[in-house]
Amino acid sequence: MLPPSVRHLEAFFAARIDPINYGTVLRYLDSPTSEIQQVILVAHGLKLEHAAPALSGLMDDPACRQLVGDWFRGGHLRSLADEPEASEFPRERFSPDERLRCLYLPPAYLIQSYIE
Repeated sequence: MLPPSVRHLEAFFAARIDPINYGTVLRYLDSPTSEIQQVILVAHGLKLEHAAPALSGLMDDPACRQLVGDWFRGGHLRSLADEPEASEFPRERFSPDERLRCLYLPPAYLIQSYIE
């Protein structure tokens, strides 16, 4: 359950979920001028609009840091970083033309496949 300090943000983030091609995500990740430094894959057991408030509240709320840490340890969140050795899933996980659900949360994109 989201901490009260960020729970009200779920509707805000739900309204901002967009479709995107995985190839576009990789282009932003690889661009030296892009704000995107990380792609976070959100598992289907967790909604994008539920993960985003906790990730955005990381700096201010210890409960958010704990929750996000639990999600990463549990495999509900996995990271693709611009440095391959820091990545937790392979770049080839999706084809470049695969459509994903996406939330822009600089310095990261949160993505989720439409297919379970």
